[in-house]
Amino acid sequence: MKNITIENIPDELHQQLYIMAQKHHRSLSQEIVVCLQNMVPHESDENIIDEKLKSIARLREETDLYVTEDDVQNFKRQGRP
Repeated sequence: MKNITIENIPDELHQQLYIMAQKHHRSLSQEIVVCLQNMVPHESDENIIDEKLKSIARLREETDLYVTEDDVQNFKRQGRP
């Protein structure tokens, strides 16, 4: 594993991370790694999103159905049936 040194962390942020680490029974370093892992998208997540978007596009083409933002606003003004 690689090491990273982070400098000039604001005191308030350091305190928040420290509290979170205690709450989760982790070291400060472990808590920071978990935070970073949660913030950086995983390649598999991107692949899933791409597949979902392709699926939506195919469905839209097959059904010839497309709802615009104006349509949504009109539906809201009219109320739901």
